[in-house]
Amino acid sequence: MRRVASILALLLLLLLLLLGGAAAAVAADRVLAPADYPEGPLWHAGSLYYAEMMKDRIVVSDLQATSTFWRLPGCGPVSVAPYRGDELLVLCHLIHRIVRVSAKGETIQVIAHDGDGRPFVHPNDSSADGKGGVYFTASGEFALAAPATGAVLHLAPDGTLRRLAGGIRYSNGIAFDGAHHRLLVSEHLNRRILAYPLREDGGLGPPRIFFDFERLPLADESLDPLAGPDGLELTGDGRLIVAEYGAGRIHLVSPEGAWLGTLGGFQRYVTDMALLPGGRAAVTEASVNDVPPFPGQVVILDDFLGRFRKP
Repeated sequence: MRRVASILALLLLLLLLLLGGAAAAVAADRVLAPADYPEGPLWHAGSLYYAEMMKDRIVVSDLQATSTFWRLPGCGPVSVAPYRGDELLVLCHLIHRIVRVSAKGETIQVIAHDGDGRPFVHPNDSSADGKGGVYFTASGEFALAAPATGAVLHLAPDGTLRRLAGGIRYSNGIAFDGAHHRLLVSEHLNRRILAYPLREDGGLGPPRIFFDFERLPLADESLDPLAGPDGLELTGDGRLIVAEYGAGRIHLVSPEGAWLGTLGGFQRYVTDMALLPGGRAAVTEASVNDVPPFPGQVVILDDFLGRFRKP
């Protein structure tokens, strides 16, 4: 009897391990497409757009097939956002430019400087302001020893380009939160999210720490040394979704900055996500960040918000 009980206990343990592994490894309900360093997914006008940095292109998809929407050699695109009327704004990370693109995928204007003639270094993520303009980050250099030169800028519908904030230790993801009159920004290398109050003159007030990754009660043994908050996405009720690059996981945070849960099992360099109709989400991820072309994929998950859990 003891031997039978031991065998049963072992089988139960193995079953639990298998189930636990399945729960931890979210994987995809469906792989939409392989991609070389995908970033910046956007659900817009009934289609999914995302950047494929190492192929210098923006991809468009109906969630079944994908095709090239726009391409610029050397660009290294990382983000796309709606801009005035039916235009899109693409951020070219590798050549330090932002580009206005028509609804047909035609280049309208390449912009290299802000309104004061200052260049922006490594444009990274963008968020529409709901009035035809776009907020975006210019990160600076991605290195632990690099100076804190990350910035936040705003391109207005009339073409005015203003630098609103600086001194950020690698500004990365950005989300315009109009309901709370603030702009949320990933300070990647300090592993935290900053909240900038929006002023009536269109500027930003002094930031406060909205969410600190160092306070997460999760095991961090396998973190990449450069792990930190990447892409941001707001839900309809004001919760914040944060991709943790270098950790293969995504977090859900309350409007007040409280941790609500985590979804793990993504490729280590998960970069961003976009909410889709029907409770789904598109997630962009890469398996490596040191060997070009940085292979990854775009995955579609069902019941996305319902999957977040605390250990």
